[in-house]
Amino acid sequence: MIDSLKTQSSVGVAPAPEPQSVGPGLVGAVTVMLVLAGAALMLNRRRKQVPRRLEVLESLSLSPRRSLCLARVENQLLVLGVSEAGVQLLTTMPNPALKVDDAFAQLLEQSQAEQALRLKLAQTTGEANS
Repeated sequence: MIDSLKTQSSVGVAPAPEPQSVGPGLVGAVTVMLVLAGAALMLNRRRKQVPRRLEVLESLSLSPRRSLCLARVENQLLVLGVSEAGVQLLTTMPNPALKVDDAFAQLLEQSQAEQALRLKLAQTTGEANS
């Protein structure tokens, strides 16, 4: 009877699985994934550093298939209508950020002209006194 109980209990019990080690294939795959992620991160940073000539500043959806876009191309702002029929230029505007630069450039030119005039006046007064 004891032998039959041992046989019945040993039949119903499955052997414990042996722990599996992490193979070199998995380690290699993880290494490749990390290298690819690092390369993508570096490319993304480089792309941000390059000044762009064309940039979409804002987009506004008017309906499921129609929208307005504000884009900057060098020194111009463009308002574009986008629909299933295509893209249409609605209006252009000067870039307001450039106005500040233009005002500074004008002020600099004016200052340089005044300085040249003062130098010329000093030279002529120096010649008159001699």
